[in-house]
Parts: sequence; C-alpha cells; structure tokens
Amino acid sequence: MSFTSATMPAVYSQAAMAKPKTKIIASGLSSFQLATTPWADPLQQGIRVLRILDLTITNPSQSGAALYIWDQDLLSTTPTSRGSGSAAGALLIYGIGGASANQSGTGTTLTLTGSQVSKEHFQAGIAMAATVPGLVVSAHVMID
Repeated sequence: MSFTSATMPAVYSQAAMAKPKTKIIASGLSSFQLATTPWADPLQQGIRVLRILDLTITNPSQSGAALYIWDQDLLSTTPTSRGSGSAAGALLIYGIGGASANQSGTGTTLTLTGSQVSKEHFQAGIAMAATVPGLVVSAHVMID
C-alpha cells in the first residue's frame, strides 16, 4: 500500500517531512541560516511553513549564551521576514549556561522536545544568531 501526502497518516507524514539540520555558530552575533522555506509550489497549492520539532543546543564556552531565532531567508529579500537577530527582535530566545572549567571539551547541552519547543512557524526561513561563538544547534525541522 502506498500513501500520498493527502492520505498519509499524520504520525507518518510528520516524521517523513522532518529533516535534521545542524549549524555551528562560528562567530557571536553574526546571522546564520538553519533552514529555508521552499518557494511556493508552481501549482499554487498553498504556502509552506517550517516548524521546529525538537532542538538541541550545545555550548562549549565557559560563558552563558543566548540563541536568537527569527523568520528570515538570509539569501533573499523576496520572502517577508519577521523579527531580527537581537534580544528585542527575536521571535524565540533560548538561554544556555556555560561549561564549568573542569568540563573542558564537553560543554553544556540544552535539549527541548515536544511541548518544550515553541509552535512558532517560519514562512521565509529559520535564521539565528548567538551571543557567543561555537554554539552548536541541531534541530528537526518540519515542512508544513
């Protein structure tokens, strides 16, 4: 039996459409793209949006950090963006403590799943910035 996206049970379609994404924030307060929303379907079947299903942030620094997430395609000005990479403009802000001095090479990890993750949707893309360099961000991103 085969399924189309219209007949596929929700539990299967959500897992099938989720894509793992990982990004290392190379410099503090520079903008980085985690994912972009696909352009509109040529058959005009509606707008596609992204949602974060789970999120893991690892901070190797001994300083605490904040991760700012907003809705923007950093490579195009065509899709409308929402928010910006600052504390005042971010749609989502996640804080993570620093690694203690005796944790050299391991870092501190924050993992959010299910209801812990905001249900925010992203129409242009998922852009992010962090207050410290070296933050590793991993997420499962679903295209709705």
